[in-house]
Amino acid sequence: MSSKNTNTNIDSKHQKIESADGIEEKEIDTVDEKETDEVKDQPEEKETDEVKDQPEEKEKMIGVVRDCFRLNIRKEPKITSEIISKVDVFSKLIINENESTYEWFSILTESGINGFCMKKFVAISQ
Repeated sequence: MSSKNTNTNIDSKHQKIESADGIEEKEIDTVDEKETDEVKDQPEEKETDEVKDQPEEKEKMIGVVRDCFRLNIRKEPKITSEIISKVDVFSKLIINENESTYEWFSILTESGINGFCMKKFVAISQ
């Protein structure tokens, strides 16, 4: 008897190999035709400059200090936070809406200090 191998397909992912020693089943790497057709039928994804999962960045606004003589600029958006600067009435502030909270604006002063101030003392200028 010869020791020649004879291949017979069982399915698309297994082969039955007959030899003089006996029958051995072996898993092989193949791709079903159905799987490739599904991939071909899917629409191509278009490349865009936008990243989908990032929050939309809001425009930075200009605010003006009002209703107080000097406004405290704090390190964090809470009343007990350290005061890091003070700005006079009618001073302009750049407001970062992305980091602002319900009661506090995240701001940048004209002198370059980043901090937080209470919204009720700032008027948004148009």
